[in-house]
Amino acid sequence: MTTTPAAYWNLPFGAIAGGADASVLVLDRDPRSDARALLAPREVWLHGVRVR
Repeated sequence: MTTTPAAYWNLPFGAIAGGADASVLVLDRDPRSDARALLAPREVWLHGVRVR
């Protein structure tokens, strides 16, 4: 779900791969069907460090 939009907008993220930046938002629900899922993430990882 992240690689296609990132490629479309020419952004330097969107893939899970060795050497890639480890910033991840973990959600309980699919934000495509319920945008409110973005308001309460289960976990937030920035540059490989869990911040929430």
